[in-house]
Amino acid sequence: MQGLSTSRRCTRSAECFRQQGIDFVIRYYSERTRLPEKVLTPGEAQALNAAGLKLAVVYQDRARKPADFSKTLGKRNGAFAGQYAREVGQPEGSAIFFAVDYDAGPGDLNKIIAYFKGVKEALTNHPAGVYGSGYICKKLRKEGLVSHTWLAASTGWRGSADYTNWNVKQALTDQPLCALPAQGWEACDTQGQDTSWCFDLGVPPAVEQPDIDALPVLRKGDKGKHVKRLQRLLNRWLAGEGSLLLLEDGDFGKKTRRAVRAFQASNVDDFGRPMEVDGLVGGLTWGALFRIAGAQPDPTAPPLGGDPTSPWWKRMPDAAFGGSARGRAALEAAVGEAARGAGEVGGNNMGPDVDKYLNDIVEPPNNWCAGFVSWCLRESGSMPIDYTVGARDVLNQARRRGLTTFNDPAAARPLPGDIVVWWRGSPNGWRGHIGFVHHTEHGRVFTIEGNKSSRVEGFDYPVVGMQRLLGFVRL
Repeated sequence: MQGLSTSRRCTRSAECFRQQGIDFVIRYYSERTRLPEKVLTPGEAQALNAAGLKLAVVYQDRARKPADFSKTLGKRNGAFAGQYAREVGQPEGSAIFFAVDYDAGPGDLNKIIAYFKGVKEALTNHPAGVYGSGYICKKLRKEGLVSHTWLAASTGWRGSADYTNWNVKQALTDQPLCALPAQGWEACDTQGQDTSWCFDLGVPPAVEQPDIDALPVLRKGDKGKHVKRLQRLLNRWLAGEGSLLLLEDGDFGKKTRRAVRAFQASNVDDFGRPMEVDGLVGGLTWGALFRIAGAQPDPTAPPLGGDPTSPWWKRMPDAAFGGSARGRAALEAAVGEAARGAGEVGGNNMGPDVDKYLNDIVEPPNNWCAGFVSWCLRESGSMPIDYTVGARDVLNQARRRGLTTFNDPAAARPLPGDIVVWWRGSPNGWRGHIGFVHHTEHGRVFTIEGNKSSRVEGFDYPVVGMQRLLGFVRL
């Protein structure tokens, strides 16, 4: 079989992969990555499987030095991988690879062996495999700690050049494939008759429907089986959002409370009303959790409505989504630009629209996301800040001038016309990116942005785990 491994989301590439002769795709599980796109989501798994592709998975949290390995970490990672496999629908008995992503030597071996012993103890429903050098693959197979080996592409690592007992072998590529750039994937070859390291999706376990009134009210500090059930239900929702999961440890700590508040802010109760974002899990929150985990529809239709053939970013959100008059006026200018197809012409960061947005502050070619936002503010008839082409400058000006700002979209729901600012490069650097909130629904923030692609268009992000966020400005 021919396959590939990638840390890029590839939902939209599934059919293209199949047409290019790909048989399987290897993707990631991870508890603590800062790159949500790296993690296989249930929706992505379904799309790949529907295209006739088999799946394989590798768990990796760093795994690049000896300090990343111990029996305690192995048990934690094994437990998390097992619970995430349930959310994806990975059938029991299929393998999960665990990464040793560096040229480990004899001095590292004891820690790595202890780690895989921990994995084996915790990963009760799946055999463990290893991704790594020939030396590590050979040693762990000899110890009986792995069922399958995936040989890394780095042929200079110890024992890799002459290791032949692999199930999967990775090779670097220098060509793009479908929507993946040249450096965004690796080719994978296989050998042998044992293919239990890859799988087709199984059927996710059904969600039981208990007597809601019999369940306790939970709050931060609680522990026990009911908290573990809460975490499991939250993980069903988080997995659907493409967000990082909670460890189902039965401890209602800060992360669990944050996830509860995010859930409450992003969903309605069983009466179709917004829930109070208080971090307490009572009857209304329990009911919504079980409804959503069971894939039951919301009791009310989403208010966006409109023409389904027209992209949402080319029309204004319904008034039910809220937003200030000033914010919606600026958003209307942005929607107008998206509707007419505004963007780059003649090259990257070039063209009449880019000239217009840059407003003679800097010469093109130049990044124009903040210029686009400034132009929309000016066109709306209200300019609460000075015209600028600096994304972070918008947020800094807003704070200096006493405008409402916030940086937790789970606690303060982003509204149409709010401005959203991200960092680029480094949280403490000078580079950034910026856009307008179009609307928020079903746990996602929908935006209109310029300069993320060559056009003014829409994008969306999970409310929970929104990456590289500096803050929001409410106009």
